[in-house]
Amino acid sequence: MNASDFFDPVKLEDGKIIGTDVPTEIYLRQDPAIKRGDPNFVMSRSELMLFDSNPQRWYRGYVFKDTDATEWGTLMDALFTCPSGRFDGNFAVQPETVTATKTMSIVKEGEARDGDLVPWQPLCKEAKEWTKEARKAGKQIVRRADYEDARQALKILKEDAWIGALTADAQYQVMCIATYVDRETKIAVPLKCLIDIVPSIKGQFSNSLADFKTARNASPDEWQKVIDRQNYDAQAAMSIDIYTASRPQERWVFHHVIQENEFPFQQARRTVGDNFVAIGRIKYVMALKRYCQCLKENAWPSWDDAGPGVVNGFGTTSPTEWTLTKYGLIR
Repeated sequence: MNASDFFDPVKLEDGKIIGTDVPTEIYLRQDPAIKRGDPNFVMSRSELMLFDSNPQRWYRGYVFKDTDATEWGTLMDALFTCPSGRFDGNFAVQPETVTATKTMSIVKEGEARDGDLVPWQPLCKEAKEWTKEARKAGKQIVRRADYEDARQALKILKEDAWIGALTADAQYQVMCIATYVDRETKIAVPLKCLIDIVPSIKGQFSNSLADFKTARNASPDEWQKVIDRQNYDAQAAMSIDIYTASRPQERWVFHHVIQENEFPFQQARRTVGDNFVAIGRIKYVMALKRYCQCLKENAWPSWDDAGPGVVNGFGTTSPTEWTLTKYGLIR
C-alpha cells in the first residue's frame, strides 16, 4: 500500500450497526470462551493499540488501570453522552448529610445534637452502611463535591452553541462492528467501535462523527500531542472505516468535543485533520497486519526480542539526540 491509500477508508467487510445507547460494559464484553490470542477475539482500537505497544504483555492480559482522570471522564461521559437513567444505574452520589449520634465528636463538642442532620461523615456507621450498599450494587461512588463540579461542567457544554449544533438530534453511544481480512495471512479479524456522537443526517454535521474527551489541557498545541500519544488518530480512522462499512452513507470527518477536567472546565472543539486521520489509518492497519502475523505464528514478541539495538537478547538503551547535544557528544 502507498501512503496515499490511507486517505480513503479501508474497505472492511460485514459492517453492521449493533445499536445506539449501548452501555460501555456491553461494548467491552467478550465471549468468556474466547481469550486474547484467539482469532475470534473482537479487537477495538484500545485493544489493538495495547497489543501493538507490546504483543507479549497484551497476550498475558495487561490492562490499563483507572485513574482519577479516567473516573472523571467516565462520570462526564455518563452525564453528557448517555441516557439520563444510566447515570442513576451506574453511579451513587454521596449524600450531603448523615444523622448525628451521641458518639460523634460534633455532638460531644456541642456543635450539634443527637438526631440532627450534619455534614457527611465518611467514618460513621450510617455512611459506612451506605457505601457498602452502593458497592454491593456495583455502583461507582461519586463524592458530592465532584458531582456538583460535573453538573457545572455539563452546563458549560450545553451552553456552547456549536456543541449544541453538533449534538442536536444526534445518536449517542453507537456500537458498530466490521471485519478486517488480511491479504497476506487471509486471517479475518473482527473489529468494533463505540462512537460517542453520530450527528443528525439532516444537520450541518451530517458528514461527521464525534467523540467526547476530557483532558488536563485542551490547548491546540497540547491536543496535537495528545492525539498522537493516546492514538486518538487511530480511533478516528477506525470509527470512520467501521461506520462506513456499516452504512451506505459515509462519514469522513471526525470531531473531538473536549473539556478540561479542572475548574473552570474550559471546553474546546477540534476537527481531526485529514493528515491525522491518514496517520491513524496507517497505525491501525499496520497493527492489524502485525497482529495477524502473531496469530499465524502463535508468537507474541516483547520489546527486546527483536529489532535494532538488540544484541544477545538485550536491547540497547541510548541517549536521545537532545541529550547527546547537551553534553557535547554531537554538535
